[in-house]
Amino acid sequence: MSGGSLLKVLGLTINYYTLEGVVKAVRNASLCVNRGESICIVGESGSGKSTLGLAISLSLPRNAVAEGSIIYEGVDLLKLNPLERQKYRGEISMVFQDPATTFSPLFTIGEHLIDILRHRFRVSRDEAVVRARELLRKVQLPDQDRVLRAYPHELSGGMLQRAAIAAALATDPKVLVADEPTTMLDVTTQSQILELIKVLKRELDLTLLFITHNLGIASEVCNRTAVMYAGVIVEEGSTDEVLLNPLHPYTAKLVKAVPSLTKRRERLSHIPGMLPDLRNPPAGCPFAERCEFTTHYFDYSPVKHVEAGPGRRVACILYSGVKA
Repeated sequence: MSGGSLLKVLGLTINYYTLEGVVKAVRNASLCVNRGESICIVGESGSGKSTLGLAISLSLPRNAVAEGSIIYEGVDLLKLNPLERQKYRGEISMVFQDPATTFSPLFTIGEHLIDILRHRFRVSRDEAVVRARELLRKVQLPDQDRVLRAYPHELSGGMLQRAAIAAALATDPKVLVADEPTTMLDVTTQSQILELIKVLKRELDLTLLFITHNLGIASEVCNRTAVMYAGVIVEEGSTDEVLLNPLHPYTAKLVKAVPSLTKRRERLSHIPGMLPDLRNPPAGCPFAERCEFTTHYFDYSPVKHVEAGPGRRVACILYSGVKA
């Protein structure tokens, strides 16, 4: 059951400093995550979803600078020094898209898990081994001792992703950020991993932030969905509302692009054009150049979020009360 607010993102802006210029990956994002709920962040590749997840899990790379606030249980994580952040890195854990990036190829799965457990809980090696076995059992990996002895390359993709989930759970987190954890897997294994995540969320009373470009996954896993485009959260609401009655033109086009087994279509719908260059993003609506409702007004007019109902927000000029 979801409770009160656990995590609030307020006016978050994240810039990457690169040799090619400053990439404005996330722009003025705000999001409230309630205790125990499941929320999906959806959008195209390059929309800023993963960057938002990295920021929440305190895992941004060194060339990223974040401004704004990420408030977790009343504490602004962005105001903490590196030592103070260590505690919260354990409470907010992340599962990455490619499980191979979670583990060093030079160490066994057991060595990884044991190191995490000993560092986090200051337990003996023997106790860490017992806890590591239990973690592997929890993610439904058989023959735990063999997996503990295995190197990452000795496991299949599905087994490695389960081990990566075990590593994320090793710190006993309250929030689990899952960044497209099924993208690298075959369809059957994807379904198994999704079911595992739902079971773990329920059994461990986790708050889940699930990042995906797949609207089908959003409908299956999450009770609330936020849609990102070009670094901006353009729509937010219950998953059913967002998918069945999208308010933002971008969300509507995403929904239309999903293949259907029940509706006959001669051609699969697509979104023409490309994401804007985030080194020089548009000042107004980021979707203007690809939107069928665009007029000259959309190109430079700032767009603010509008409350479109209980728990429903949209950032679109069509709902701002201003006519082009």
